[in-house]
Amino acid sequence: LDVFLQGLESVEHRSPESAELLRNLGLVHKSRGDYAKSMAYFEEAKDILEGLGALESKEGANLLRNIANMCRQHGDIEDALKHLLRAKEILQRVGPWRSTAGAEIMRNLGDTHKHRGEIAEALASYEEAVLLLEESHTLNTPDGAKLLTRLGTLKSENGDADAALATYAKAKAIHELTSSLD
Repeated sequence: LDVFLQGLESVEHRSPESAELLRNLGLVHKSRGDYAKSMAYFEEAKDILEGLGALESKEGANLLRNIANMCRQHGDIEDALKHLLRAKEILQRVGPWRSTAGAEIMRNLGDTHKHRGEIAEALASYEEAVLLLEESHTLNTPDGAKLLTRLGTLKSENGDADAALATYAKAKAIHELTSSLD
């Protein structure tokens, strides 16, 4: 934490670099379970990027995704959805959309739709996240296996046991592959 604070002192206060440091401080406080401090740092970083006209960037989309995750974790589902949709729109425009960053947004959208009880939308979001990971050649990772497990669980809960089993089989194969690489 001290390293981030020292870094913040060494950069121009209202710059993309200071916004990134503030985002990182927000992540540290999130890992400590301090929602209020985390959101304060995220919002300050957002204010800086908006003031600089730099929110419309890959970094801005990532920051909006971080804010959305905090909102969802603390029950503010509508704000979470709003921030994720804006992050998706930005990343689709500025790129690269077909990437792990795009997949993370779609996974988070899936989580948010599931929380809202919108199962069809959640399934579509998870499936698009899988497609984005496949296209960026990053599905065969522990995160890819976790995403497939999440998708399989939702398919099972939705009554599609055959599709769930096929999805779980893919997740298991990836897990075995990535575990053997350690």
